[in-house]
Amino acid sequence: MEINENDGVLRMPELPGEYFHAGYVIEMEHGRYFAGWNKGRICCLPMEQARYFAGMKEAEHYARSHLGFIGLRVHICRVCWTLVETETIETDWRFVREKNGKVVKFAAYQDAADYQRDNSLQKKSMIDIYAFPEKEIYLAA
Repeated sequence: MEINENDGVLRMPELPGEYFHAGYVIEMEHGRYFAGWNKGRICCLPMEQARYFAGMKEAEHYARSHLGFIGLRVHICRVCWTLVETETIETDWRFVREKNGKVVKFAAYQDAADYQRDNSLQKKSMIDIYAFPEKEIYLAA
């Protein structure tokens, strides 16, 4: 968000990609992600409020170094833009896939919008940000 210099009004970014960012997060439990510490306790929040890491190695190193509780299982998730089939939004969330079967993933919102337009998917899909689990880590003493 930014404040307009002319009138001092707080304005939301024009594109969702200016507010939501791609990167990596540590999933502590389904739909809850590591956000930091509060009075010595782990704080878990929704993805939008999670602590983001630039890369997989950075997130994994942090998890192993700072979240080393016996028996704790975490997932390192890649947060990226993807296309969701509109007919499945309210049920099971099917993702648009490439011809080889892989889910389409984009680091930038504009890349997802371009792909959607170039493949005539505007009416069949919507762009959303999603955390795809890429690696499970079982932390032990």
